[in-house]
Parts: sequence; C-alpha cells; structure tokens
Amino acid sequence: MLLFFLAYGCGEKDLGDSAEEADADSDTDTDTDSDGDSDSDTDTDSDSDTDVRGVPVQGEQSSDDAGIMLMGPQDSYFGHRHAGGDVNGDGIGDLLIGARGDATGGEGAGGAFLFLGPVESGSWESASLFRGEAGQQAGGSVALGDFGGDGTVDLLIGAYSGNTAWLVRGPDPGIKRLVDSDLILVGADGGSLGKQAALITDVDGDGKGDAVLGAMGRVYVIAGPAVGSLEVAV
Repeated sequence: MLLFFLAYGCGEKDLGDSAEEADADSDTDTDTDSDGDSDSDTDTDSDSDTDVRGVPVQGEQSSDDAGIMLMGPQDSYFGHRHAGGDVNGDGIGDLLIGARGDATGGEGAGGAFLFLGPVESGSWESASLFRGEAGQQAGGSVALGDFGGDGTVDLLIGAYSGNTAWLVRGPDPGIKRLVDSDLILVGADGGSLGKQAALITDVDGDGKGDAVLGAMGRVYVIAGPAVGSLEVAV
C-alpha cells in the first residue's frame, strides 16, 4: 500500500475555508487501487471526499518518502475535493481531483483533473482537465460512480459558486469543457447547487446510480440515467 500526498495549490487562501467547508462524514468507505499494486490506496467517504491513507508512519517522514505526490497549480485549491474509481475500466483506480481556483477557463473558472491509473508522482500537466467557465469555480465537489447503471464509471463535478453541476459519462470522456457535458444540472435562482459534497449511488434501489448533490441547507437527488440540461427545483 502506497502513501499518497496531494499538494494543495492554494497558498495561504486555504486557511480561511476550514469552517465553511467542514464535512459531515459518515465514513461509508469504498476502496480504490490507484497504483495497480492490488492494495487499496484511497478510501472514498460518503461525502465524496477521499481520505488519502497509507501505511502507518513511524519516525520522521518527509515528502521525499512519499510513494506518490501530485502537484496542482498555484492558488487553485487543488485537492480540496477528490474521489477515486476506475473510469476507463482497466481494473486500476483513477483519481478525480477538484481545483475550483484553476484559471485555465478564465478567472475563477475552476475545474477537475482526472489522473488515469496507475498514478505516478507528477503535476496536473499529466492529467485531463475538465474546466468550467469564468466565475463558476467548478470542482467545488467531485464524485465518481455509475450514473444510470450501465456498468461504467462517470464523473460528477459541482460548482462552488456557479449553482451548477455537470455529469460526464465514462469510460472515455471526450469533452474538456464542462459546458459540453452529457448532463448539466442547474439550481434554482439564488441556490448553491454543487457547492457542497457530491455522490453517485443507488438511492432508490432500482439498480441505477443516482446523483446526490449538496447545497446550503438542502440535498438534491437526481435519478439516473438522464441527459441534456435539467433545472433542479427548490
């Protein structure tokens, strides 16, 4: 089992977010083998965040001892949200890492980086970026799961400030701009859809995955499968 490090590309900006972004984690974990060594490396909790865990550490450790280290862009909040799953169906876990401060799509556009396993140490430049538009802060929440029950792992990405979430179907996502996603979920006026935790799971027991999105004071469940654009009512 390897020890993972995520390098937050956010400088001092992170320090003010701890209270607002505190998670209510019920610790329903699923394991993901991201490096292909048959050991579970990441435990994805029910709030869609990933507890990045490794072997017990004894004595002093430095970043040079890490099995894997992933670096994000400066001031991007890279790693604030992350999820694991086998997106391309090769039996090796992949990582989806939110970076709501990424500026590739414009100031405050945000996005999510997909690292296909086996994952090795490196930077965001080796990953596929699914980017938002200016001001959306895409990547405020991320999740991986089978939305619709077709046996493939899909990507769910929420906006921290755009009141929007996007569903990108696997196993070979061809889109790079979230505006081109298979399903776009838009919250009601004044809402905060996608700002908090995201999850894909079968809520209604029909064998098909559903999208679960948090907002301030609300949780929305969108039954799968679905495509196109959907307004989520209050």
